[in-house]
Amino acid sequence: MGTISSAMRDLVTPQNALVAEQLACASSAARRLMKAGITVLNVELGRQRPVIEIAKPPKDRVRGTAVGVTCRQSGQLRNLKVCDLDGCRIQWEEERA
Repeated sequence: MGTISSAMRDLVTPQNALVAEQLACASSAARRLMKAGITVLNVELGRQRPVIEIAKPPKDRVRGTAVGVTCRQSGQLRNLKVCDLDGCRIQWEEERA
């Protein structure tokens, strides 16, 4: 929180401090993804760590460390690939087999 003035620092709640930290983490990860030519679709803060949803990346980028996960969202099954980058969870949807 080096960019927050000391007067503002007294007003920052623990939750706001967490969100500010997550925002910095997510911004760093999103920049790295974009520089690698990967499309960032969505960023969610406020969970245990930021979640960044991306378009399916080329095989030579981020995919080697990813783990497959199946989840249900709005009544539909989604096959996701998930990996970590800069303290964020990165996920993208895979085609169903």
